[in-house]
Amino acid sequence: MRDDRLLQYDTPQEILARPVNEFVESFLGPDRAIKRLSLIAVSMIMTAPEPGNGDAEIAADATVHDALALILSSEMPGLHVRAADGTLAGYLSRDTLLRANRL
Repeated sequence: MRDDRLLQYDTPQEILARPVNEFVESFLGPDRAIKRLSLIAVSMIMTAPEPGNGDAEIAADATVHDALALILSSEMPGLHVRAADGTLAGYLSRDTLLRANRL
């Protein structure tokens, strides 16, 4: 809201991805891209499972923000994604993570 006018009404993910104007963008702050990563589940961007190569693992319901933190700290090329039942659900490469904020 600004001057008693609603400037943008949408989902948090959409507002963070596409602020309607400079006022909304500045209100969200310079770290809006990082904030947006906390709204995207790993399961939304993972690819098909890949054979094990020693990569770290993450839960399918974790956020992309969590995945990015893990992949940067582990220096691995990707993460194996595990479903709640323990089965291998997918794979998340470093490149896929870096593209995640463009969704």
